[in-house]
Amino acid sequence: MKEFKILILCCIFLGCNITSKKTQLEGVLVEYRPAGIGCGVLSIWVGLKFSDLNGKRFVVFVQCPDAYGENYFLPGQRYAIRKLKDSIDKKRNTIINGYKNEQLEEVFTEDVDRMEKKK
Repeated sequence: MKEFKILILCCIFLGCNITSKKTQLEGVLVEYRPAGIGCGVLSIWVGLKFSDLNGKRFVVFVQCPDAYGENYFLPGQRYAIRKLKDSIDKKRNTIINGYKNEQLEEVFTEDVDRMEKKK
C-alpha cells in the first residue's frame, strides 16, 4: 500500500501519465485534395492521405487546412502530426473525406507541423 501511495505522489508531482497514449506521429503526405471551400462560419475538417514511415497509409483530418497557407501541404513532404486528444462532435463539424472508400485508419489532428527534409 505504501508503494502505491508513493507512485501516486510521484505521478502528481512529476506529471507522469500512466495511461498516456501516443499523441504524436510522423508521416509523409501522399495526397491532398483541397475541399474547394474555406472555413468561414463552418468548422471544416478535410482528410489528407498520409503514409507512416513503414508505408502504412491513413487519413489525417485537418481543421481548415487552407489556413496553413498556400503550398503548405505538399506530397512527399514529412510532417509531425499531433493527434487530437478528445473526439470531435461529428454533428457540429463538416468532415470531408475523399478517401472514405479506401477504409483507412482515421486520425483527427490538433496540429500538423512540416518537418525539414533530411539531406
